[in-house]
Amino acid sequence: MTGVYAIRHIASGRVYVGSSLDVYGRWASHTKALIKGRHHSIHLQRAWTKYGSDAFEFVVLEWCDAEERGVREQCYIDLYRASDR
Repeated sequence: MTGVYAIRHIASGRVYVGSSLDVYGRWASHTKALIKGRHHSIHLQRAWTKYGSDAFEFVVLEWCDAEERGVREQCYIDLYRASDR
């Protein structure tokens, strides 16, 4: 299913936002990369390594049409960046 998701550090509330045509498949590939220590986001990888998998949760932010996912993802990126300031 197509949608926008977040990987959220529970204690701080900080998030990594992404979107995918297959949200749960993408979560599986994020998890695999993080476990191997090879995630493309160095900030997420460092936090995962430091705090462990139990410190994070995977949240589907929104289900959407494939054509909308890039726009919807950017909306959430902007929203969470604004809340970090």
